[in-house]
Amino acid sequence: GLRLLGFLATMIPCGVLLYALLRLRRLFSLYREGVIFDRRNVACYRDLGKALVCWAGAAFVQTPLLSIIVTLPNPPGTRLLMLGVGSGELGFLFLGGLVLLISWVMDEGRRLDEEQALTV
Repeated sequence: GLRLLGFLATMIPCGVLLYALLRLRRLFSLYREGVIFDRRNVACYRDLGKALVCWAGAAFVQTPLLSIIVTLPNPPGTRLLMLGVGSGELGFLFLGGLVLLISWVMDEGRRLDEEQALTV
């Protein structure tokens, strides 16, 4: 039972990363179709940035969950709760913010592209 709980706690960040990879795959398929400045691209960038920020949060939550699960069979008073923030979490938090900034730039580019298409 504890192994299953540990596996499920470990899969939380993995699920978020799988979602990010799906959004990245969608973004590249849009590029393959020649769609660059479009609402769908902006949405992919925005979702990818949010997923990377969520991954940092999920990785932060994973450590205390695993520490609780591993020490659950111990008698009361000997259980541990570990918290920690590493460079991986901070890196993905920064990367997610950067991708969100890129989504904002892509949205501005999309607006300019639409405005140019409507100009005679």
